[in-house]
Amino acid sequence: MSPSDVKQVEALLLAAEHYVEPSSDLRPRVLEAARRERTAHELRRRLPLAGAAVLLVATLGSVGGSVLSERLEAGSTRQRVEEHLATQQAVSAGAGVEGLCWGLVEAFFAVRSEQAAAFKPASVDLPLSAGSAAQTGEATGS
Repeated sequence: MSPSDVKQVEALLLAAEHYVEPSSDLRPRVLEAARRERTAHELRRRLPLAGAAVLLVATLGSVGGSVLSERLEAGSTRQRVEEHLATQQAVSAGAGVEGLCWGLVEAFFAVRSEQAAAFKPASVDLPLSAGSAAQTGEATGS
């Protein structure tokens, strides 16, 4: 390349200095497009989580509602105590014993025992470690 060619290229570059200019609203448009894209991305990311949360709440509500309805159908504590008391009074009257005696207390304890059994979680057998098994054996005299 000759020196005159270099001067011609430099002249062309200097002439094109103001040929391309960004518009005054380019930056605000780019920023707005970036915000819209970020919002759409967040929505795509959070929508499945919201759906899972709704499904979980619906499932728990359904299970909780069925358990509650079973408890309500079984009758209130007062009704059940009265039923036990009526049964015990009938048995007492048949045996020739009059009055409440301890029937009300026994009926109350019977209902509470039924309730405790209904709400009692399933027992979980945890394996004992070797050290605690030895201590248990020492405590029981084995």
